[in-house]
Formats: sequence, C-alpha cells, structure tokens
Amino acid sequence: MRAVFVSHLHPETNHVGAVRVREFAQAMARRGHRIVLLTQSLTPRDPAPDPDGLAAALDVP
Repeated sequence: MRAVFVSHLHPETNHVGAVRVREFAQAMARRGHRIVLLTQSLTPRDPAPDPDGLAAALDVP
C-alpha cells in the first residue's frame, strides 16, 4: 500500500502528537508499505516541499 500521512508537527517535536504519527508511519513502513510523512519543518527557515516531489516519492518502486 502507498500512503501519505500529514501532521502539523515535525517528527522530532517533543509532543505526543508528533510521536504518534511518526511511530505509526514507521510501523507501516516496516510492514512493507510505502509511506510518505508530510510535516511542518523543524525550523521555520526551511523551504516548503515541492508538490511534485510527493508524486515522485510515491512513485519509487
């Protein structure tokens, strides 16, 4: 299965919401699913992701 998880919290944020989404995404990936996790950046200065990059990330065999 291919899936995109979206969270408003970066996986390294010290908050339970960030941990839950990160752990769920990792568990699904360990089971062989292709997962893309979209989150806010850890630092506000980071550039926004390219929307075309999502399609490319999901299309990797």
